[in-house]
Order: sequence, then C-alpha cells, then structure tokens
Amino acid sequence: MSHTKLKVLFFSHKQEPNESIDQYVTELKNRSKSCEFGDLTESLIKDKIVCGISDESLRESLLMPTDLTLEKAITSCCAKETTRQQAREVNGNNRCESANVDTVKGGGRLPQRKQQAKPPCVIQLRKVW
Repeated sequence: MSHTKLKVLFFSHKQEPNESIDQYVTELKNRSKSCEFGDLTESLIKDKIVCGISDESLRESLLMPTDLTLEKAITSCCAKETTRQQAREVNGNNRCESANVDTVKGGGRLPQRKQQAKPPCVIQLRKVW
C-alpha cells in the first residue's frame, strides 16, 4: 500500500460511537507506524485525537490549552470517559434503589443486582512506534 494511502487512512479515522478512547488511541498509534511521520508522530496523533473524538465538548476543552501534549490529551479523554462511565453507574444504581424501595413497600422480594465490571480507561503512555 502506498504511503499516501496509509496517511489518508490515518487522517480520515474518527472515533466510532462504541469505540473507547483506549481503542481509538491504540488504532491511531498502529496506523501511524506505517506513515513514517518521524518526529511529528506524537504531535499528529495528538492533533488527530482532538479532531477525531466523538465528544464535541471534550474537543472544545482540548482546544483551550496552549501547551496540550499527547499525554495531556489522552489523560483528559480518559478522565472524561471514566467520569461518564461512573455517572452511568450511579444513575443506574439510583434507578435500581428506587425500584427496590417500591418493591419493599409492596412486600415483594428485592431483585438481584448484576455487577457490571467495566475496565477503567487504561492507556499505556509509552511510545509504540
């Protein structure tokens, strides 16, 4: 495959709706290996994260700092993703607790809760190229 086509594949990749930031960054790093970006690799991955993430408000917050690095971009994205996941869990637990109260008041048995263990965002911040 030509270097031009590999670069087009790198620059056109955007985060998919169900793709975690960990998966997205890993895919960008893998795609960058064949592009021969040299010293620009980290900077281009950082810029591609900013351009390609699906969260518009996160993109806006990443555009504010003048000293944004790849590490800071990944850390911010992971923090937002983890916070969003925790909020979903809290909201889910609140609905479940509300249903449990209604069940107890009605004299029924409490439903069993299922624990969903989602791994936190864990991107290794080491060079892979």
